[in-house]
Formats: sequence, C-alpha cells, structure tokens
Amino acid sequence: MTERLSKADYYNIDFADPASLLEHANKLEGHTFQDVLDLG
Repeated sequence: MTERLSKADYYNIDFADPASLLEHANKLEGHTFQDVLDLG
C-alpha cells in the first residue's frame, strides 16, 4: 500500500540532505505524476 501524499510533505524536504530526499522519494513511489500535480 502506498503512503498518502500531502502538501505538508513538501515543506519538510531538506534538499541538501540525501536522507531527506530518499525519504521523500520513497513516499512518491507508486504514485503518478498526476497524483503529485493534484496536490497543487
């Protein structure tokens, strides 16, 4: 089962931290581009 995406997830990404990027990428797994775009 994929984790539900929320806008709040995008406010907590530290683009300088590889672990933060990997955590975010794992949340995106199984979702479509449209799912992400629908977040606004």
